[in-house]
Amino acid sequence: MALYVLAGEQDARSFMMSFQYWLGGSPENLESMLLMMANNYVYEGQKQIETENIAEPTLLPDIGIWHPLAPQVFEDSVEYNNWYNKVHAPLVGIDPAKAPTVGVILQKSHINTKDECHYTSLIQELEARGCRVICLYSGLTHAHSRALASLALALALLRVACPSAIRSLPVGVLHFLFSSTARAL
Repeated sequence: MALYVLAGEQDARSFMMSFQYWLGGSPENLESMLLMMANNYVYEGQKQIETENIAEPTLLPDIGIWHPLAPQVFEDSVEYNNWYNKVHAPLVGIDPAKAPTVGVILQKSHINTKDECHYTSLIQELEARGCRVICLYSGLTHAHSRALASLALALALLRVACPSAIRSLPVGVLHFLFSSTARAL
């Protein structure tokens, strides 16, 4: 990737906007970034693309509660539980009062880039088996992800060693790791 040093207020604004689009990472953000850059540098002075047709950058919160059928990413469990219990659960035939709850820890990058079909399949399978599902994602560093994976592994080992301790937890824990290369925890 080549780095060009540009001068001027418009260039500084373009750089900052490009950075925001890039951090957003979604296909919509990348499309808007390319449109903005084309408008500013390819069609310089002509403005071939109407500015109102170029969406502002959208960023996901660093930590959120996600469901593939939800209208939004939720930032707190009260709002998510309200949507899940009153809107979603009745549609899929889940009784929230009786269903076991399974927590799934996801990677934000998969949600942001809409590469979440593996998560969607897992959620649908759990719900088809009568489970309530709450999916948390995080943009945490690799070190924090390793800590979460270690916690999930510890809980799995505890389930084998002391099943009654796991049954006493208010939520099941499942950490799904998808990686193109296997890594030791």
